[in-house]
Amino acid sequence: MIISKIVFVHGIGLSITEDYWVEWASSVRDGLIRQELELNKYDFDGVYYGDIFSNIDESDIKQEEGKAKFILQLKKEMYRQIGTRGFVNGFVDEGIKLFGQIYYYFYNDQIYKEVNNRLYKKLLYVREPVHLLCYSLGSLICFCGLQQKFELSKKVKNVIMIGSPMFWVQRSMQLRADLNKKPTANYFSNVAGIFDIAWPQKVPYIVKGLDEEINIIVNRVNPIKGHMSYFKVNQSVDSIAKLIKKYFVK
Repeated sequence: MIISKIVFVHGIGLSITEDYWVEWASSVRDGLIRQELELNKYDFDGVYYGDIFSNIDESDIKQEEGKAKFILQLKKEMYRQIGTRGFVNGFVDEGIKLFGQIYYYFYNDQIYKEVNNRLYKKLLYVREPVHLLCYSLGSLICFCGLQQKFELSKKVKNVIMIGSPMFWVQRSMQLRADLNKKPTANYFSNVAGIFDIAWPQKVPYIVKGLDEEINIIVNRVNPIKGHMSYFKVNQSVDSIAKLIKKYFVK
């Protein structure tokens, strides 16, 4: 049996610490036990890059003007797709807080390089084949970053995108990646919450090569909580665990 390592890649737009993945790993580990696959805490790890974003130079006028335009276009597209009713405005504003910093990854070459290097270093450090659990912006980083390191991507048994906001930033994605190309030579999966502000169920319409698409309901009322609760709700945790188990020893 070939043992795999499960590595998390977080999102951005909320406060997150370097050991964020420990809580997520505990939840997924419980889900794997329910799937009759028992792992220990050493079978999990995480990529952290939040400190890179916290050191962004916001005095760079040209950069911040670019971000302002990016956010405006993002807001207009969200309103166009979701609507402009009163309660919706609040969800869109919260979505902007979650996704606004995505701008720096695509349009700041130094940020793009540093963030990708964190992913590469982790993959080089881990000896075992890897299951990447890529949440929110983490899904975009894995998709774009792995395409630049094809030999290294062979080490990744399954790229599992979770709550991916790819639909909202597909134009920016095209600057950094080929949407018709898989991010790994192995398996490529997408876990989508139906009521999630990121609209991850749109991913199959944007990229090619998905081996598996799982749609679930994480939160029936609030699309922000629907985006932020994938590792808190048993239904989504169990869906992720099933994907891991399915390809764990293949």
